[in-house]
Amino acid sequence: AFTNKLLYCLFGARDLVHHSCAGMHQHVHVIADGVRRELPPDTEGLILLNINSFAGGVRMWESSEGYGASSMQDGMVDV
Repeated sequence: AFTNKLLYCLFGARDLVHHSCAGMHQHVHVIADGVRRELPPDTEGLILLNINSFAGGVRMWESSEGYGASSMQDGMVDV
């Protein structure tokens, strides 16, 4: 467990300085529900979920924000 945390810290610190995914919007195309979605210019990552949360329980959104509730049983991947 400690080794994982140390590695996350080291890689995170390196990426904080280097920004290895800067310019991602120029190289990645997202098509969701048959519609091409433009990524904001400062995008440095995408999260694809088929579960309700990630990173130890962080919820990406609540259904009250205009999106449907996330579900593992709906056969969909949330972007």
